[in-house]
Amino acid sequence: MASVGAGVDEDEGRGRLASPASCCVARVLFNRQLSDNEWDHEANRTRATENDSCFRSSKFIQKRHNEGKTALKAKATQHPGTIVTPAEELPAPQGIGMAVAFDWGLAVQILLVPIAYTVFNPPNHFKIPGVNPTLGNVLLFVIAWPVAIGVALFGEMVRRGRNWTLRIQIGANALLSLVGIAQLISLFQSIKGGNFWPLVTEVILVIFSPLIAWRMTRPSTGRWFKTVSVAEARKRHGGAWPWLIAIWAIVGGILQTIASMK
Repeated sequence: MASVGAGVDEDEGRGRLASPASCCVARVLFNRQLSDNEWDHEANRTRATENDSCFRSSKFIQKRHNEGKTALKAKATQHPGTIVTPAEELPAPQGIGMAVAFDWGLAVQILLVPIAYTVFNPPNHFKIPGVNPTLGNVLLFVIAWPVAIGVALFGEMVRRGRNWTLRIQIGANALLSLVGIAQLISLFQSIKGGNFWPLVTEVILVIFSPLIAWRMTRPSTGRWFKTVSVAEARKRHGGAWPWLIAIWAIVGGILQTIASMK
């Protein structure tokens, strides 16, 4: 009995000694399970972050792709031969203001000549042989005013930087310069007779016209016409610029109209 009791006590004592160890093992296993769960949660969160980053990256790439397609479409709809360049990188053109003033002044002259000839009927009034004077005046209006509108629109195209206007402007001013030089002899005779009005025409043709042609042939002007967009040209020659040019054109056109009647 003593031995049995001793065995029971020994087993109970061994059981009491094993309980703290069992608790420690259980705690370690529980902590390890928590660590595994936390690891799984962290891995899931990482995968979610990576998926979100990939989704955002794909949206960014698609957005840039769409922007590139939009830019290509806008470039394709521009005027042929026109390259959009930032305004600060464009070369400074020369002679644009003088050329536009010359064109608009010529338009003013062509517009006013029929009115002046009808009202004042000068001695050098051009008359069509065999045609009634009234009908001749009507024909003068019908012919002159559309031409005046066309010349004014051409000057506006020069202001907007249309590349095709450059050579036409240079050629027209060069030709008119030669006409002015050819008329120097008649100018001398008019001055001797006391008529100084033809001097206005000669100043325009012999001084301003060749100066415009020379300045329009400068390399910077050619590069500007080739690279500028219509919006940039209008921005550069906007604000008070067209109004000042229009004032010069009106004054020059009126003076030239009076000179043509003398």
